[in-house]
Amino acid sequence: MTKPTKERLLDAAERLCAAQGIDGTSIRAITEAAGANVAAVNFHFDGKAGLIREMFARRLMPLAERRLELLADLRKDGRIPDAGDLLDAFMTPLLDLLAKADPGAQAFGKLFARTVVEPTDAIKEIFGGELTAYSETFLNAFENALPHLDRLELVLRLDFAIGAIAHALSDQTRLTALGEAPAPTRIHASLRTFLIAGFEAPTSSE
Repeated sequence: MTKPTKERLLDAAERLCAAQGIDGTSIRAITEAAGANVAAVNFHFDGKAGLIREMFARRLMPLAERRLELLADLRKDGRIPDAGDLLDAFMTPLLDLLAKADPGAQAFGKLFARTVVEPTDAIKEIFGGELTAYSETFLNAFENALPHLDRLELVLRLDFAIGAIAHALSDQTRLTALGEAPAPTRIHASLRTFLIAGFEAPTSSE
């Protein structure tokens, strides 16, 4: 069954932007790949900016909701989750998405990595809007788990963690070139150990 035009446009945009970058992907290329026309982009998204915004939001918002659900489970009965628990809640939804045999999910993994290195106005708008409260909730949880760190240090370490996650998940071919390709579970475990050590380290001096 043929997908609706809106979904085809989102899929094509995700696939092409992952390969070429957002600035390097034209509306014409997206519409040709989706078997649609520019009028459809304007109708469904009010232009390229709206298309890019919804392309990110359709992946990021469910991830944020799932992360908050896992965090709520960790906080049941007044428990204060430790850094490892919080990292699991933060990483697992993304790892679950990328583990699916779905070309779109794989494209999003590469797109996510590109976005971390080269943030666009669309993603800044999302993080400055709907995802702000979600980010604050996680920062507050890390603050409770790691009282020896001030807010700025937590912001820095979470930013470093996001970068490490993006790097680890974006493309494993470089790992294959260095030796035997590790299983996703091994990558997850090693990444978790690495990030816990980073979060729990003593505060850095100015």
